Amino acid sequence: MTDDITGASSNDNFPEKRESREIKVEFIGSPKEYWKIYMINLALTLLTFGLYRPWAKVRQYKYLYNHLLIDGIPMNFTAKPIRLLIGQLIVMAFIGLYLYADLTRNMFLTGLLILMFVLLLPMLMWFSYRFFFRYTQWSGVSMSFAASKTEFYIETLITSLISLFVITIPFAQKRWFEFIGRNVFWGSKRLSVKPSLEKLYTGFGIYLAVFIGALFLFMVWIFIVALVIADANGNAPEGAVVASILGWMFLGVFIYLTLFMIGYSFFRGYTIHAIYHGLKIGNAKLKLKVGPIKLSKEFAKMYLLTLLSLGFAYPYLFAKFLSLIANNAYIVVPDGETLLTRDVSKGEVSAIGVEALDDVGFDVDFDIGL
Repeated sequence: MTDDITGASSNDNFPEKRESREIKVEFIGSPKEYWKIYMINLALTLLTFGLYRPWAKVRQYKYLYNHLLIDGIPMNFTAKPIRLLIGQLIVMAFIGLYLYADLTRNMFLTGLLILMFVLLLPMLMWFSYRFFFRYTQWSGVSMSFAASKTEFYIETLITSLISLFVITIPFAQKRWFEFIGRNVFWGSKRLSVKPSLEKLYTGFGIYLAVFIGALFLFMVWIFIVALVIADANGNAPEGAVVASILGWMFLGVFIYLTLFMIGYSFFRGYTIHAIYHGLKIGNAKLKLKVGPIKLSKEFAKMYLLTLLSLGFAYPYLFAKFLSLIANNAYIVVPDGETLLTRDVSKGEVSAIGVEALDDVGFDVDFDIGL
């Protein structure tokens, strides 16, 4: 239909709506099967005093990646265990030197090693990010991390300084995720992360409130137990008093940890939701069909059951949680565009950061997303 005077289309002043297509994401792995792989790897790692861990890590990643499908095509983790072993040996030598300094009470050497680790921590993180992204692949296309050592070091310091003020931690989170996102490429497609500051503050606020409440209740619990024990001290054998104190203290600590984990679950749940809904690959956007409250509840279930099972249920629960997220995620790709280019990252990267951060309990790989 045209305009009566000019003959122009009545829709000429409105931009044409761009069509898009949805790419399915799914996890087809079995929690039971992953649990068996994890436990066998754990046993072999213990029997070899840690030397088998590079093979264990690669085996676990390959299972998770190969069962994580995007548009029906599995992800892949292409790192070789031998590269991780080199990093493992370097880290073990450093830890051995630290233990020697501690046992011989060489305070100078102990302090020097701690200082070296703190100063090198940003570089270890940089090595770990580079390694993780370099060997993450889909459809033959590898990821890469483009930030230089200097850029990464400066950003780490700035983010750490911002985090010193408790109220600004969500702002520091947002800044950090945006920095990581704009330095990650999948082929030649740049990723970007624009997490919602409102969601980050909501999750952090719930966590902070529960943490303070749990700490207050724990202190009240200790005070009440002290009064009860003092009152019963003259009427009970000394052994019974000690056993009673230990029992009540254990129960108090267990309750505190339970509340702490519930609060932390909301922190993680809202953070993951904010990251996923703010993630883009070029112009393609990731969407998640589960809300932050659902994710928080699932985190709480995973943490609490892991605690109750003394850690044995963790691999099973982790695989179930990964399945929940993946099977409720999809990628919206604008019409006429491809999700990725065929460019493949080249060059070798060091594995020392991965092993060093694993040994201090800071895993940057799956923890980026989970």
